[in-house]
Amino acid sequence: MKNISKRGFTLIELLVVTSIISLLSSVVLSAVNSARGKAENTARNRVAEEYLKAFALYASDNNGNYPSTGSTQFCLGEYAIVPPSIGNACGLNGTTFVSNSLNAALAPYFGGTASSLPVMVPFTLFGALGPFYTSYEYPIYENVPGNSPARIYWVLRGTSQKCTQGAIGSWFLGGTTMCMLMLQ
Repeated sequence: MKNISKRGFTLIELLVVTSIISLLSSVVLSAVNSARGKAENTARNRVAEEYLKAFALYASDNNGNYPSTGSTQFCLGEYAIVPPSIGNACGLNGTTFVSNSLNAALAPYFGGTASSLPVMVPFTLFGALGPFYTSYEYPIYENVPGNSPARIYWVLRGTSQKCTQGAIGSWFLGGTTMCMLMLQ
């Protein structure tokens, strides 16, 4: 009879393999999350560009005038994705409201209905103590009569992100970038 010895893996070998797999998976997951953030920012910039074109068409149809908002900022688009507890609001924690008349004025430039107006994907900003703002945000439009030109605001995830061409970017809450585009 032959003496056949069965040799298995040692505990150290198993731990080394497990740590290598953990390290590789963390690298892959961070790359995936970074790519997801960049894709969301690109989509948010694209939505802002669509509104820029719609406002330009609106102004050309209305003797160069943009819709007035009085002294208020309004969300652009229908926020059906907003939880019922917030209502028809966007902005940080739902502090800015939707204007049905503004959305109706822009609807012809987006296919005819207010529900066809694009909205930006919401995200939550995190602080040291956890989530502190749910950002059902943006874009937000403001045109105060007698003030500076009409403008569109929106937020990108991450600091020092690139806003769409012609927009001004600056640091904002929770490690985000606030973009502002003046309509001329």
